Amino acid sequence: MEKSIRNNRIIWILFACSLAFYIWMAAQIPYCHDDWDWGLPIGIQQLLTASLNSRYAGNLIEVVLTRSLFLKDLTMGLVLAFLPLSAAVLVTRVFYGTGWKTHLLFPVLLGNILMLTVPLNIWQQTFGWVAGFSNFVVSALLLVFWQLLVIRFQNAEKATPMQLMLLFLFGAVMQLFLENVTVYVMAVTTFFCVSPLRRKQWKHPLFSLWFGNLLGTVIMFSSSIYGTLMTTGTAVDGYRALSFDRGENPFVVLFRFFRRFVILYPNLLWIKNTVLCCTILVFLILLHLAGRKQRLRLLWCTIDVFFFCYTLCYRFFGEIRLPSQWWTNVLSAFLAILFFLAVLVQTLKMFIDRKPLRNVLLFCWISAPAVIVPMIVITSIGPRSFLTSDLFLAEFAMLLAIIYMDETEQPVNKGITAVLALVLGVLWIRFGIVYAEIGATDRRRLQEIHAARNGMADSLLLERFPNGEYLWQTDPNYEEKERIRFYREFYQIPDSVDLWFEYWGDRKEREDGEEHAVMDQDNSFSDGSDQHASDS
Repeated sequence: MEKSIRNNRIIWILFACSLAFYIWMAAQIPYCHDDWDWGLPIGIQQLLTASLNSRYAGNLIEVVLTRSLFLKDLTMGLVLAFLPLSAAVLVTRVFYGTGWKTHLLFPVLLGNILMLTVPLNIWQQTFGWVAGFSNFVVSALLLVFWQLLVIRFQNAEKATPMQLMLLFLFGAVMQLFLENVTVYVMAVTTFFCVSPLRRKQWKHPLFSLWFGNLLGTVIMFSSSIYGTLMTTGTAVDGYRALSFDRGENPFVVLFRFFRRFVILYPNLLWIKNTVLCCTILVFLILLHLAGRKQRLRLLWCTIDVFFFCYTLCYRFFGEIRLPSQWWTNVLSAFLAILFFLAVLVQTLKMFIDRKPLRNVLLFCWISAPAVIVPMIVITSIGPRSFLTSDLFLAEFAMLLAIIYMDETEQPVNKGITAVLALVLGVLWIRFGIVYAEIGATDRRRLQEIHAARNGMADSLLLERFPNGEYLWQTDPNYEEKERIRFYREFYQIPDSVDLWFEYWGDRKEREDGEEHAVMDQDNSFSDGSDQHASDS
């Protein structure tokens, strides 16, 4: 009893510290890229008309967060704090059942570490960008809640009317964030509903969740842009485009999908996630070494050590280069797929006598590539799209770690937990330094903008943000006139104020280049040569 109270107290202290840190970190994150137009009246129009997509829930959050700094900081801080906590609750409930509350500390620490160490190109487009956060990170948190609900009600035969209504509403809302997650959740919820359907349990709670998912799916794909995409091949001014020719033979299209998936995605899914992959491999090796009676354990340890070394080498030295870039990509994809298959086979063999646990592990491991499969039909897929896959990989890693910790002695558990606490502290210090510099720059920029709005300056030269790899497109490009206009309107910078960004480079060189371009254009038209004008 005393141990349980002490553990709960530590968890609450850890959560309070993490919440305070993440709220502070969120306060340092500036508005970037799409945030500017979502924060203007055009953002309301984009939300209501679904002119960009039908992500109504995620877009609504973005519209709100771009209009209130307080809500932005609070919402981002809460989600960042609850994401690793909810994932820890999920894996401990799976493994310990009713006694999960006394085992939360270790997975919470590990979950925070795995969240903070996702690849930087994923971080900058999700955690470091309010628009990306509103859709991708919030969706990831809801996906964990969805898993908890499925576990909670899977074996229940009935629920209260209030629970059924909440399941329906949650099922609908969670589908309005990301298209690929919408397809994935609809398919998996349908799978879980097969068993109660066979038993003719017509009042089963999962049916309420299923109908909510179905309604959300219909709403998600109700926008005309999806019809335009399928009939013309492109939509949203070419930003969205099909990855195949609509007139091609279906078998050719399937082959294109397969080639695209196995060549482009494997490294992004596994090998480039250095910390995630290494964590999985370390705990697989430890579990093999602990299982002394297991056959071929040394062979599997050797395979895991190979992939551990390969993952680190890929991180620091890059992929193995072959004479042809095509064969370089093929080799990298082949090794990544081998890594996936090696872990899959080990999971099947290691937990052959623990079917429920094995099924959960397989669900997480296979869901990582499965959730990204719907994206193969379009070309516009960025690193942010892989955050959901990282969530499933993190759950897999956390569950493996819990299994190992349960089989070791108490002093070893305490030692590993202390190491994780130290690592998390170092990461918080590192991110604190990074975002302190970003926040200081943002405040200086806002002070300059405020002075220009009050007529105290007729020209603005906004300094470049430091640590740009943690943020997503903090300034409009020099050629993006519309986005520059959005930036002016968002920060209410008068048109009479000359706006310039340090990011654009040397001012005199830019102006001289523009002057020469105008002179060349004038000369081209003066001699009446259409060809000359076209070349200019």
